[in-house]
Amino acid sequence: MAPTRKKPQAKVKVNPKAKVLKRTEIPKLRGVKFLILDDDIKVD
Repeated sequence: MAPTRKKPQAKVKVNPKAKVLKRTEIPKLRGVKFLILDDDIKVD
């Protein structure tokens, strides 16, 4: 069998300045774009 390759993991698009999203779990709002200025996090 062919050697198993690591499956590419889906990369999340994150603002370069953004901090880790896990600690500030952001609810997804029906595809609404919103921005948290406190943590400089952008979500599309």
